[in-house]
Amino acid sequence: METSQLFRDSHFVSIAAINGACAGAGFSWACACDIRIGAENALFRAGFLTAGLSGDFGGTWLLPRIVGSAKARELYLMNEKIRAEEAIRIGLISKIIPARGETFQQEVHKIAQEMATAAPLALKRIKANLVDADRTTFQEHLDIEAERHTRCGYHEDAKEAGTSFMQKRAPRFKPVHERAKWDYSRL
Repeated sequence: METSQLFRDSHFVSIAAINGACAGAGFSWACACDIRIGAENALFRAGFLTAGLSGDFGGTWLLPRIVGSAKARELYLMNEKIRAEEAIRIGLISKIIPARGETFQQEVHKIAQEMATAAPLALKRIKANLVDADRTTFQEHLDIEAERHTRCGYHEDAKEAGTSFMQKRAPRFKPVHERAKWDYSRL
């Protein structure tokens, strides 16, 4: 069960790439990921009712937060399969990619690469803000968000983002593995 929490609470962004059937624990794990991308042939089903089980890996907690309570209840209690088109309509996935050949894997990899080249501190802090949103009141969240925003603004990544914008070039952020250990600990 801790795997779902690791996906959700890690400071790394997790992407569920669903190419085919996604049911049971796999469905719950996909819900725990930050971003879910489906191939055009993706099929989703909670699947627990058929197996005589009540759900696992946090899916019953996660799904209502993704698609809303009524739709989550429908998916778990009626145990229907949904295709990629319905999954994107209800917000379960954010994108549909063709499943032909290596296209799906290449497109998902491209999305992951775009995130990997983003400002590491900003990416980490955005994810922390989103995770904390479930744990804090709105007022508490505003304070936490403002603190992180300010700290990001003083970081070298913000300077590089501003410089690259003014120079009309892509930013060149220092990868985490190239940063000094003390610098990474401050991220």
